[in-house]
Amino acid sequence: MKGTNQSEPDVRLAPIRPELVAGKLASIRNYEYPELLEQVNAKPRLVELMWFIQAMSIRPGGLLKFTADLLAEFPERIIGTKSMRAIGAQGYNLERKLTILNELPDEFSYESLSKARDVAPWLTSDYWKDEFAIIDTKTRRELDAALKHLDAEWFHKTCRGYVQGELPQCLVALCVQKDRPLAAGHSWPLYFDDPIGALFEFMDRRATKVQKRLAMTEVAKLIFDRLDYALAEKVMVRIDGGSRFGKTESLDTWCDMRPGLARLVRVPCDNSMNSFFKRIGEALGIDCSYGSNTGRLKERIEYIVQHSGLFLCLDEGSFLVPQSYSQVTPPHRLNWVRTEIVDRKLPLAIACTPQSFKPAIDRFIKKTGYAMEQFLGREFLQCTLPKLLSEADMIAVARIHFPTMSESTLGLIANEARISENYLQAVEAIARRTRYLAERRNSQPSLCDVEMALPEVLPRTQPDAITPAPPVEAPNPDRAPARLPALERSLKTPLTAPARAVQPASKGENLSGRSLRAAGPGRNLAELVSANS
Repeated sequence: MKGTNQSEPDVRLAPIRPELVAGKLASIRNYEYPELLEQVNAKPRLVELMWFIQAMSIRPGGLLKFTADLLAEFPERIIGTKSMRAIGAQGYNLERKLTILNELPDEFSYESLSKARDVAPWLTSDYWKDEFAIIDTKTRRELDAALKHLDAEWFHKTCRGYVQGELPQCLVALCVQKDRPLAAGHSWPLYFDDPIGALFEFMDRRATKVQKRLAMTEVAKLIFDRLDYALAEKVMVRIDGGSRFGKTESLDTWCDMRPGLARLVRVPCDNSMNSFFKRIGEALGIDCSYGSNTGRLKERIEYIVQHSGLFLCLDEGSFLVPQSYSQVTPPHRLNWVRTEIVDRKLPLAIACTPQSFKPAIDRFIKKTGYAMEQFLGREFLQCTLPKLLSEADMIAVARIHFPTMSESTLGLIANEARISENYLQAVEAIARRTRYLAERRNSQPSLCDVEMALPEVLPRTQPDAITPAPPVEAPNPDRAPARLPALERSLKTPLTAPARAVQPASKGENLSGRSLRAAGPGRNLAELVSANS
């Protein structure tokens, strides 16, 4: 066995460029690689897997962290070398240790064998087993001492290190190397059982963990249903709902559960197409450095969107409407969304507040006379979120922040948040302050911390101070009474004397039409009292 220095993982492993993933998918669909096309047709989730890996590569830690998380989730899939699987629970004697060392890659066995070679230089020979069979007792004892530290745990850790060093590059090749098979085979690292199956299971487990971060309120359920519909039918949906009800958090959670299918884009609040494309590029994983060429960025985004089929969820959709414009200003952002996403039969979701989107559209139409039917007419489903959340929903949100709190404490937090102006944001504010107070005294959050946080986070409006009445001065008989000022009244018109007799009816007035019953219900002549009495 040749000795080499142990290699280190490539810490400079760059994020996977999305245009390369789109290019491989375009080649597959263009029948350039029939074997890969057959694999995709047999298992369509392979496309989702490629974009999932690409999404993990652009997150903090990149594929190195992702690989570590994957192996930590499936430690049982590190199956080791052929001899390790055959040995099982039999134990590792000297001959078995030497056999496994010769099966490991050079960089992982070199250091251990170097110590043993000082005792038996023939260990690197291809015929080491013949030499080992005739060694004397003293040499055997010295070899056993040199390899004493090698046990089952050491071998398993070594195989895991090998997989962790090789797997990131295999994942990159899966996504960008056009002729690289998508199914498991010889191209995957040794000692790791069924990597494709592990990746699919990891995706599903991660989605379940991410969903647990969100309380499934009525708002969240509605949003999830509409997004599932848009993804399944490849149509556009619009989600209208006020702020402070968890709309953005629900969108973010749904997309984070499916990074291989959807990306969340927060539309910037200006007229610039460049800033809009940068936000989309950031969601896709494009390097949008300062001074990026708008035309080039636009071409890359359109190429990726076309060949990826990714579901774009646009939050703050009212900013798609021009914010400042003249009579001849076209809605560039809306036109791009219509032509490049909706017209290509790709799924799309636009989330906005009804107080901002509809008025913005109306003002733009009034100013420019632009025919918005070309865009609004393609809206296949509109979802209007409820304006109130039930107490059960509020308690569910509070439970996400305080899973160990009692129901009574959660009810207190929910009630305080419901009467505040910030609503769900108030729950988060209470949670942050409560955790801080608990950490400051090095303990778990308690009801005492919640009661201390509530008046700080949600201060009550203090009533105005009542000015005390001046003291009543006791009467003094010796003091002369104060003279009251004379009342003066300025009459603009002279008063007329009251009528002494019945006045004739005015012109056009019918006295008989004035029914006494009109004076009130139940009034009649019998109730009238004679003036003489």
